[in-house]
Amino acid sequence: LIAIPDTWARLQTTCGRDRVALVYKASRWRTRPLGGAWQVGCMLSEDRPFIVQTFERIDNTTEGSTDALDGVVVIGVHFPHPSTFGESLSDDSVLPLRLALRSVMEAS
Repeated sequence: LIAIPDTWARLQTTCGRDRVALVYKASRWRTRPLGGAWQVGCMLSEDRPFIVQTFERIDNTTEGSTDALDGVVVIGVHFPHPSTFGESLSDDSVLPLRLALRSVMEAS
């Protein structure tokens, strides 16, 4: 793993030998604590991992303040190589990612 500064944080998941990570500045963003605000999975059986995570921006304009101003949904995904599926992905191959994104969006 690549070392990151102490003020940064990492979320990661693995499917088979592939890994996906989201790296973010923890002093500016925090993960949304609501249930369902994040999902991890594999696009294919034990292959091609993904993370869908909701983050909240932390307001640091007032010393000691941790009020969230707004949020963003971030997706990290290791898509299959185009040669695996020809020139486009099938609906079945993106279904796990689509369901995870829908779940996170409904929880946010």
